[in-house]
Amino acid sequence: GFSATIPDAPTNLRTTPGLQSVSLTWSAPTNDGGTQITSYTVQYREHGQTIWQTFSSSVSGSTPYCIVNNLIGGPTYDFQVAATNVAGPSPYYSEIVTATIFARPDAPTNLVATPGLQSVSLRWNAPLNDGGTPITSYVIEYRVHGTTPPADWIPTPPIPTSSSTPHYVITTLQDGSTYDFRVAAVNIVGQGPYSGVATTTTFAAPDAPTNLVAKSGIKSVSLTWDIPSFIDGGNQITSYIVQYRLFGTSPSSPWIPTPPIPVSDKTSHCIVTGLLDETMYDFKVAAINAVGT
Repeated sequence: GFSATIPDAPTNLRTTPGLQSVSLTWSAPTNDGGTQITSYTVQYREHGQTIWQTFSSSVSGSTPYCIVNNLIGGPTYDFQVAATNVAGPSPYYSEIVTATIFARPDAPTNLVATPGLQSVSLRWNAPLNDGGTPITSYVIEYRVHGTTPPADWIPTPPIPTSSSTPHYVITTLQDGSTYDFRVAAVNIVGQGPYSGVATTTTFAAPDAPTNLVAKSGIKSVSLTWDIPSFIDGGNQITSYIVQYRLFGTSPSSPWIPTPPIPVSDKTSHCIVTGLLDETMYDFKVAAINAVGT
């Protein structure tokens, strides 16, 4: 009479990594030993180990598919599968197939902070390794720079990913203050490590102009001054304000402002008219930029 033999090994073992899991598919043996496959046995081990563990010996013979889950070591695993019929189990699939489960992403790179008006604009590059699954958002933290002990990091709300270069603008910062920034990437597994720290200083109001000189004229005074030594990086002076008052009165006379004077060249100047002859006045000048005076 007919007697079945053990099947050949399954073929075409394929892996699809997941979250602490790997999905396996394979093809039934080309030779089933003359009788139907009743079950499959799936084994796994951490890559680099020698001892196999059986995940299941009862995968349905009609369904060559299995999800190996609870993979919490790793992240890389080896897999093998065998077929069983009434005569017994087949050899294991001849090639060991390896898969790496999803991991947290690496840190973003090239974080650049560009100062603005009570704000800082941040740009960075996505991590070189996303952990095998797409980055879903970024988390930015910032703090005041250089305090002792260091200030607490302040998180922003998660920033969704977009198709463009990752970027974000942090607002409501203090004028002329220095801040540290860092960014981390998030995927389905969780948040990865933070990038290196970028540090920058928000725009500040300019220093006072220097070398104010007043020369008397007819019912007028001609003023010249030098631009401030400190002009915040890229945040240019837009105008000057000159104020004057009668000299030496008690109580002091109120300061009278002139209309704002547009910026011209390196040395700025103004002629204040409508003054009284043979009368002494005080003068002062301030520089204005987008931050203020």
